[in-house]
Formats: sequence, C-alpha cells, structure tokens
Amino acid sequence: MVFFLSGHVKHLALLSTGQAPDSYMKAYIRPDPQNVTKRKTQIVKASQNPTFNKELYYNILDGEQLLSTRVLEVSVWNCGGLMDNTKMYTLYIPLQKLKNRPEDRKGNRVLEGWFAFDKNM
Repeated sequence: MVFFLSGHVKHLALLSTGQAPDSYMKAYIRPDPQNVTKRKTQIVKASQNPTFNKELYYNILDGEQLLSTRVLEVSVWNCGGLMDNTKMYTLYIPLQKLKNRPEDRKGNRVLEGWFAFDKNM
C-alpha cells in the first residue's frame, strides 16, 4: 500500500485578479492512462497557505516492481468556479525513493518533508 498525506502548501501565487486561490490537490501514480489512481482533496477557499490534511491511499499489487517503475504526481489546482480549473503547481516523486528508505516499526517506508513544486502558471 502507498499512503500519501497531503498536509500544507505555503506561498501559493495570487491569481491574476489579485485574490488568493481556492485550491485543492490531485495525486496520481503514473503512468496511468485511464486515471484510475486519481485522488483529490477538498477545496480550501481563498488561501495562499492552505492546509489539506488529507490521507490518500493506493492499494498496490506487486509493490516492489511498482516502486521501481512508477512516479507519484502531485498537483495543486485552483478551482475556477464557473471557469475552468487551473493547474498551478506540479511535483513528481519517483516511488523508487521509497525502496531506499528503512522500514519503521510498523514495516512502513516513509519519505517525509517539505517538497518544492514546479510552477505551471
């Protein structure tokens, strides 16, 4: 199983209107042509520093092979309301990084910390 906690995002850019975004996060394990691994958080309204605190789970079969061939894609989106939603930032984490982590007392491998997103806007 792959477990992902989407916690906090800091310093999101203001929208072109000068307002803070209504943001949410999406995550996928790529490649995923049919988007069956898509997970989303709730929308946090009008914040440049949103807190999501959403646990996202992926039940993985053939986990060891998957870790060496897949990437966790995490993106931050602005909910456009009546307009289109806009991808603001993207982050790619190769799951291979988990293979090199020691197991905790529960047998889980943990990769934690703050991660820098690439800006899309």
